[in-house]
Amino acid sequence: MIYDSLNKLGMEYINSHTNFVFFKTGMPITSFSEQMSEKNIIVGRPFPPLLDWARISTGKLEDIKAFTKALEATMS
Repeated sequence: MIYDSLNKLGMEYINSHTNFVFFKTGMPITSFSEQMSEKNIIVGRPFPPLLDWARISTGKLEDIKAFTKALEATMS
């Protein structure tokens, strides 16, 4: 579901073999994090020098649905 949303939005990401996905937001992580936080979604900390990339952990199905909804609203 996360990959589907990222693909739909044309966002770059790194295929993951872990419990998180690392993806390029195209905006400063602080701005992205604030916008997602307003939608009750917390993304991972900055990873210098990749300051326009975010890390989101996978979770329960309802968590992933909430994330994808917030992501699409933020990036639209």
